Amino acid sequence: MAPIRRIQAVNHALAQRSECINQTEVLASLLVKDAAVRAYRTNPVQ
Repeated sequence: MAPIRRIQAVNHALAQRSECINQTEVLASLLVKDAAVRAYRTNPVQ
């Protein structure tokens, strides 16, 4: 494998991985926000 090709392959793998991590973070933050909103709504003292 040529060095440049190897670098491109590694960059591609890292890009895919960070995209995956971003999706997970977005999902997690949405879940947290949803839980917070529900807790706020069900709390009688506002």
